[in-house]
Amino acid sequence: MKIAQIVCSFPPYKGGIGNSAKGLAKLLSPEIDIHTFTTEKLKDDKKHNKNNLHKDKFKAENTNVFYLKPLLKLGQAAILPSLFFKLKKYDAIILHYPFFGTNEILYLYRLFNKKQKLYIYYHMDVQALNPLYKILSLPGHICGKALIKQADKVIVSSLDYLQNSQIKKLYQKEVQKYKAISFHINEDYYHKDFTIKDKNNIQLLFVGGLDKAHYFKGVENLIKATAKIKQKNWTLNIVGNGELLNKYKKLVFKLNLNKNINFLNNVDDKELKKIYEKADIIILPSFNKNEAFGLVLIEAMANSTAVIASNLKGVSQVFNDDCGLKVIPGSIIDLKNKIESIINKPTLIQNFKKEAFYLAQEKYLDKHIKEKWLNILKTDDK
Repeated sequence: MKIAQIVCSFPPYKGGIGNSAKGLAKLLSPEIDIHTFTTEKLKDDKKHNKNNLHKDKFKAENTNVFYLKPLLKLGQAAILPSLFFKLKKYDAIILHYPFFGTNEILYLYRLFNKKQKLYIYYHMDVQALNPLYKILSLPGHICGKALIKQADKVIVSSLDYLQNSQIKKLYQKEVQKYKAISFHINEDYYHKDFTIKDKNNIQLLFVGGLDKAHYFKGVENLIKATAKIKQKNWTLNIVGNGELLNKYKKLVFKLNLNKNINFLNNVDDKELKKIYEKADIIILPSFNKNEAFGLVLIEAMANSTAVIASNLKGVSQVFNDDCGLKVIPGSIIDLKNKIESIINKPTLIQNFKKEAFYLAQEKYLDKHIKEKWLNILKTDDK
């Protein structure tokens, strides 16, 4: 079976959608032959690739990834006209939604080519702050919903998220078409260690994009929350890249947190793995529905890391109360209180670390998730 998957970004760009596309291709190989179509690399991606990855090695690891030149590109949205002519040789198509600009191209393609199986991997709703972007994304929303109606299956990370999503009505009309399949972690990525290396310096961690596309991650709220914590027995490592980095650095300087907060940029996968292993608590303070899961949570949990995350639909289903604490979305005070309530309780942190590790093993191992995907794809292929 040969599948074309279409996605708005791809590593080394640090984003959950692109990382999940890369992970899916690796997960289903060799049973399924997946070719990935995405946009040309962003400038930051090219710089990151040059500085941190050997060019030939990167190409060798991603021989089935095709970067198409966009007619127009705005943030994560891109119009890829050449895609129209590249899809016919595939048995099925997986669209990682959202991908505005390309939703429209795929919709036009489907007007003339309806025999191929179509799977929508619905990652999240999109709530744009920019009025211009809202107007420009309107055709993408319309075409996206039309594609969801046409799809053979719609895959989501959590059915809980759909109950309050922008496609709630579509879901309620065809519940049987929607399947929950979680993100996944390779068994080699797991690290079992529940100890705290330094009880006088609890290691807090945030991992995510620091660009405008990831405004909803709540980094500014996290910095402001830590500024209100009286104890200074903690270090916060913020891992990520993007045009908002300098803004966050200035805020840290303004709040006199330079000794407690570090920014780690251009981090490759091996470095990130080591950072997870050293962390005591992963924090995901996202504040709206643009955050539907939080891939970084299960990556951290697999490395024995306790969790503090926003109590959002989807995100709240990733972990349970034995693994960490849930925070009121957007509340700086509640975030501060939750961090403060745990950093002086090493035994509690260790218990959270232990439960997080075992839950990640139970729910997110590759082999469990692969079986679910193959069951859908191969059953539909008959």
